[in-house]
Amino acid sequence: MKKFILPAVITFTLIFFIEVISGKYFFGSGINCVYLNCNVNYLKKVNFIEEGSEKTISYSRDRFGFRGIRKTYDQIDFLVVGGSTTDEKFMDLNDTWIERLEKKFVKDNFDVDIVNAGIDGQSSLGHIYNFENWFFEIKNLKPKFIVFYLGLNEGRSDSYLRFDNHNTTNFFQRIKFIIKKNNGLFIKYYRKIKLKYLIKNINNGNRFVYHNPGIDKKYEIKKYQEASKINKDFYYWVNDTFEKRLYKLMNFANRMEAVPIFISQKSLRWIKKDEILYEIKDNNIKKNELVDSYFYKENIISEKIENFSKENNLEFINLFKIFEFNNSLLYDYTHTNIEGSKYIAETLYPKFKKIFLNNYNK
Repeated sequence: MKKFILPAVITFTLIFFIEVISGKYFFGSGINCVYLNCNVNYLKKVNFIEEGSEKTISYSRDRFGFRGIRKTYDQIDFLVVGGSTTDEKFMDLNDTWIERLEKKFVKDNFDVDIVNAGIDGQSSLGHIYNFENWFFEIKNLKPKFIVFYLGLNEGRSDSYLRFDNHNTTNFFQRIKFIIKKNNGLFIKYYRKIKLKYLIKNINNGNRFVYHNPGIDKKYEIKKYQEASKINKDFYYWVNDTFEKRLYKLMNFANRMEAVPIFISQKSLRWIKKDEILYEIKDNNIKKNELVDSYFYKENIISEKIENFSKENNLEFINLFKIFEFNNSLLYDYTHTNIEGSKYIAETLYPKFKKIFLNNYNK
């Protein structure tokens, strides 16, 4: 047994040494490229973003984790921060609402670059992480506007914190976090293998991390009490924790000398017909979302962002009220297909153009 121990120790030490010296702590930037998917580039076929057809998507991020950037970092016009509905990881770049929005500007002879900084599953907590560990680490990053597309990922249980890169006090998980953040040779190969496997699964029609393509949307009449303890607690969370996060995001944007734009979100997890509220059946909603109604959650968050924006004289777009989503625009309850992303771009463009022109000469 002893004759195997020494070679095993030597092999492990060598692997550890290679992993350390090939990662960011010796070479590369100070950002977490595993979390941000730096230098990702793939072509894959998906069959749920366009009705009745299979489409080859092109997904890529640059060396600092941005999607769809074409200008230099100090010339970016709009930097869009959000979760999976911003990232649109199963959408070809040209079909995303962000790229379509940019093309509308270009068509009107405005050389505007709108850059995608969306991270799958991220909430406002993750957006704060973005500034502290991503944006401020990039030399000369100076967008004119920073867009915060918020709502659907807010107020979730602690189990969702992993999407926000939440550091843990557990020793072994902390070591795992540091190794992944270092992004050495073996972690890079692991990322490629994992990416290939996961994308293969989504092509086979399997559900993938809260993306549910082709789900049969079913609703039932929903009765909820705003005065219930869980909804009261959520209301206090919104007016305390969430408000503090909004202030941080606003101050971070100001620190970058960028104009902050806040946008509230809407989903198809609820609908209203003849003043009757219908919601999807979710037996775990109180465990996962900290509320007992999706409508209540999205409405309260939207109202909070609107009031915060008014109090601080900020740009705000209320898509919670403006959007008229239907089943033909989303491939599940929250993520748009190609037609849905086109609808978002068409809805947003007049508002973005007005904000851009109002601040153009400032």
